[in-house]
Amino acid sequence: MRHAVTLEHRDFFSKNRYIEFDGMLSEEQVILLQKEIDQTLSQKLPIKQPSCIETFQAGYDLWRENATIKKWAFKNTFAEVAAALLQTHLFRIAFDQYLCPDGASTPLSGTASLSLISSAKPLSCAFLICLSGGTIPSTIDTSQSPLPLKEGNVVFFSPQLPIAWDLMFQLKHFRWLLVAYAPKQAIYHLENKDPHTHAWKRLGYVFGDSLNDSVHPIIFRD
Repeated sequence: MRHAVTLEHRDFFSKNRYIEFDGMLSEEQVILLQKEIDQTLSQKLPIKQPSCIETFQAGYDLWRENATIKKWAFKNTFAEVAAALLQTHLFRIAFDQYLCPDGASTPLSGTASLSLISSAKPLSCAFLICLSGGTIPSTIDTSQSPLPLKEGNVVFFSPQLPIAWDLMFQLKHFRWLLVAYAPKQAIYHLENKDPHTHAWKRLGYVFGDSLNDSVHPIIFRD
């Protein structure tokens, strides 16, 4: 494995609940993935300049609509790193989410963990791929934030780690793809903090259902 997980990596993750790996995607891979995301969103949002919130709503579960995005969301390299950090042996896909801040609005407010706002509970792990960087305003302190700020870098983080969503959506011109994993036994809950909570119904779920392998497949089994 190119990004081998060491004991030091596991200790850092255990203590801080996140860790960043440099250069997990090359410049060419970042460009290709961003292109595929843009093309998929343009089909879902046939308007010239969609807002941050419109893009957020359309940028959910993109893996279901684009084979290239699916390849990256399901990529074994990421799952191997997550499994080594958590010392676990199985993940299923929970969801992906494209994040496209505009500096003016936010579909998620305040500070909350991903587990708190996800309709799938529990979650096992999540990661953020940085697809585009930008200038960080001097008024914003990202030093304590688990955000990858360099293109191609990936941050793996615990779903229980509080995320400052307000801060994230102030970072205009930054772009991320978030991917979340769930364990084999995960349940679909009514979660009012999740902007996509009712999207799961379109997949055939009702509240209280277990995530099944046909809709949310197992993507890693060690």
